[in-house]
Amino acid sequence: MNELSQKEMMLAAIVFSEPKELDWSLVKLCKTEQEAMRLCIRKSPRYCSSQRDLSIDLGFKSSSALNSILSSDYAKRVRNMSRTMQIKLQRLCGNKALDQWAEMYSKGLLISQRSDTQETIYALKEQLIEQIALLNKVG
Repeated sequence: MNELSQKEMMLAAIVFSEPKELDWSLVKLCKTEQEAMRLCIRKSPRYCSSQRDLSIDLGFKSSSALNSILSSDYAKRVRNMSRTMQIKLQRLCGNKALDQWAEMYSKGLLISQRSDTQETIYALKEQLIEQIALLNKVG
């Protein structure tokens, strides 16, 4: 079997497997969609250290095109990835970081969306949950 067909078979296995959810506590830390994309790639066992390979597999002619999208939240000119490209990115990376981020963003659940009052309420709620868990263990 030649090298190209081995790569195609490996990509087919990745693309047809269902992406997994990441830990929601990691996703809620992402302030921007680009941060969620970077998390998606970072948590991928295949692409975490090779953005060049990912760029090729996504169909970009160079890794600089993907890099300009991933770092556009730092630049003055924001560049977005199409929804179909986001789905392909998630499938290749094997996780649903972008879908999870979009869901949390739409519900106002990202850390960056909380006001000081909401943050205080959230912290108190977390403490209460921990205390209830301790009481349940004791009882």
